[in-house]
Amino acid sequence: MRRQTGILIKVNHSLKRMGICPKNALHNTKLLLKQYRQICWSFEERLSDLDKEITGFGSLDFFVGLFEGNPNERMTSKFSTAYDSRILIHYIEKSMLKLREYPKFGETYYFILNKLYFLEHGLTEQEMLENIHMERSVYYGRKKEAIALFGSILWGFIIPVNRNPNFIPTKSRLTHRLLYDIILMLAKYSFRSCSRFSLE
Repeated sequence: MRRQTGILIKVNHSLKRMGICPKNALHNTKLLLKQYRQICWSFEERLSDLDKEITGFGSLDFFVGLFEGNPNERMTSKFSTAYDSRILIHYIEKSMLKLREYPKFGETYYFILNKLYFLEHGLTEQEMLENIHMERSVYYGRKKEAIALFGSILWGFIIPVNRNPNFIPTKSRLTHRLLYDIILMLAKYSFRSCSRFSLE
């Protein structure tokens, strides 16, 4: 069994101090990275469907219902699901930016994960080896560190810091939150497509 690097040891200790199982965190991080493009595609499709539904339902009636506290329950549920997906994407992207700032190998970690998982058409492992200009063993070591560190940032820092335990979405709070997010999602292009990281 290959000995763990200093980075991996630090990541594991950090996660354990926060009560997070390193093995589970690594497993969930790998799954999330592999599914990132699918998550983005599903989010964009969901927004497209919502656009059509609001147009068919009557946007004025929908917004009046929100203001009066009588929202359309089916559409409200769809918006809430879309909102949750967008928040997850936002957390993933913030974690990537934080990873890039990591001392010494931050740019390398960012480059590897970006090329493999975040670009619309990610590179294969062989294409990565041809692009990154490092020995195979070094590359796989850096990749493992990048995934572990990204997971540590996401599960141990970004999500806990951004989660507000005092915000409980009661019906009135949900209505106001959804109204605000609906306006953002339909008015800003940034809510209509997922970010694609690129160093070029």
